[in-house]
Amino acid sequence: MSLNIPVRFVGISIRSHRSATAALWAYHSYHRVWQPKALSTEHNHRGYSSVSSGRSWAFFAPPRSPFEVRQAKPWVNGFLSSYAAQNKVLSSHIKVEALSKDDSRGVVAVTWSDGEKQDYPFIWLRDNCFCSQCYHSESQGRLSFSELDITACPESVGTIDGGDTVRITWNQHHHTDLNSVWLRTFRFDQEPLDDISSPVQKLWSAEVATTLPVFEFHEVLYDDTVLFEFLKAFNEVGIAKVNGVPTKTKQIPVLAKRVGPMVDTSFGMIQPLRQGGYQEENLETERSLSYTNKGLQLHTDMSCLSEPPAMAFFHCIKASDDDGGYSQFSDGFKAADFLRQKDPEAFQMLCTNQQVFRLVGEEPHVGGFDHHAYHTPIKLDHEGQLKSICYSTHARLPSMRMAVNKVEAMYSALQKFHNFINSPENVFNVKLKSGEMMVVNNHRVLHGRTAFDVTSERHLELGYVQMDHVTSRMRVLQTKMQS
Repeated sequence: MSLNIPVRFVGISIRSHRSATAALWAYHSYHRVWQPKALSTEHNHRGYSSVSSGRSWAFFAPPRSPFEVRQAKPWVNGFLSSYAAQNKVLSSHIKVEALSKDDSRGVVAVTWSDGEKQDYPFIWLRDNCFCSQCYHSESQGRLSFSELDITACPESVGTIDGGDTVRITWNQHHHTDLNSVWLRTFRFDQEPLDDISSPVQKLWSAEVATTLPVFEFHEVLYDDTVLFEFLKAFNEVGIAKVNGVPTKTKQIPVLAKRVGPMVDTSFGMIQPLRQGGYQEENLETERSLSYTNKGLQLHTDMSCLSEPPAMAFFHCIKASDDDGGYSQFSDGFKAADFLRQKDPEAFQMLCTNQQVFRLVGEEPHVGGFDHHAYHTPIKLDHEGQLKSICYSTHARLPSMRMAVNKVEAMYSALQKFHNFINSPENVFNVKLKSGEMMVVNNHRVLHGRTAFDVTSERHLELGYVQMDHVTSRMRVLQTKMQS
């Protein structure tokens, strides 16, 4: 049987044309047991494609404890049953069908009613006991680790509630109850549970101008669904535009507080991007390139810090009135991915050799500052996936922490990266208008600008929020919308 089931969640429309996938989607996106294949995409009214990869359909946060599962079970059962009625591939609830303990291997073997199996180590089960002696349900945290018995072996295992719950009895005074849904969620052989922290990245080129995620300022401020879409677009695409921003100063904090606290850098919470900067009489007006009318090469910001801020807000208060002053953006992840595929040696050079970045200056509210930091141009996570880009020609020091015989190869790799991000087909040029704001992932997207006339009064403001607050806000919204 072929299904064509439209599903709408958090304002995002998804349509599946596969027979079993539509029925299985709800269950597996919640329990995260498998990953469906990629689906074709459709652009919504903001030009943003809601679904681009089947690796993650994670609109539902995984339950952190069996207590959350118990609270969510009526919603889950009701939602699943509507799909089960249309497709017999999936029953309304999968229970534990068989259970046994193997003392020689130190595991409890679980078999579900759909035939899936998983072994759970004794020590892991003991560590994840959620009784009141071991777990503080209000703060959702373990109470103690020092008393954990690594050699613990259960006296018996069994099921209660008709297979909904696994009970592990450690002794006559202590047992652990674990919901079957919770156990299924935290299998050992699955993809990461949280795809908010590791989203499927949508690489782009100059053509992003036609598919750029665009949002309205007042909608992001007052509609949680739109805020979630905005953060999701930012997380996956690395760039989003906000229209309808008041053309006055200090509007970035108004939007940023919907995400999290702003980063207070040596330039302040908000940095004025205009000639002269803060325009203090006792400070040099050209103490920063951003305080001039000169063009800026593509770069990532604050590479001089050990933890550069991630979410960068560029609010245009007044556009330049000449032919210059264009903002430029390029996807660093696409450049890195290109090198990984086409020139692995260059990619490896940029992943393994640190550069030194420095920023020296003086600003009214902090006085003098001198920041140093060490970064590889391309950073990978523990799974070898792209994590961040740190690239700034004007902030890079001559010091090179590498063997002399590798220097030429390092410059060659840097030049290949530079040429890719600056090629016309990869640079998104846009002249921001008054009341427009561009929000970019500073850990991924490089930005710059073209020069403008010295008589122009071009005025932007810049502020930052750390990525941890982006992903935190997404999880909070996700939990709120599923309740």
